[in-house]
Amino acid sequence: MSSLTVTTKEELKKAKESNVNEIIIVGELAENLKKAKTITTLGAGVITVLTVALAITPASGGLSLAAVAPIAFTTGLSASVIIAIIAVGGVTLTIALFKDYDEAEAGVNINGAFIKLKRKSSS
Repeated sequence: MSSLTVTTKEELKKAKESNVNEIIIVGELAENLKKAKTITTLGAGVITVLTVALAITPASGGLSLAAVAPIAFTTGLSASVIIAIIAVGGVTLTIALFKDYDEAEAGVNINGAFIKLKRKSSS
């Protein structure tokens, strides 16, 4: 499979696991991934704190600002970035995506936001 368009975090995870050459993320998921990309610039310590904090935070249908605020304070990330990381599928998936794929194109068209990721060459 060379290209796959996804709109949900479940589809995104499957596309990543399938090693497709190109993933086109559209809609709200694309908007969240753009925000979540911030974590690729963080140090290992902050990523560890974020991962642990999200793992122990009860996710009951939706994450409240009261639950996100201490995580934001501890990591230095904004609440919107933390919520975007959760919406995309978590810390591990976000980091793995940008480890294996380059952002080839991003923008907004008549269908909304989109991000096109291309698999990095293994040379």
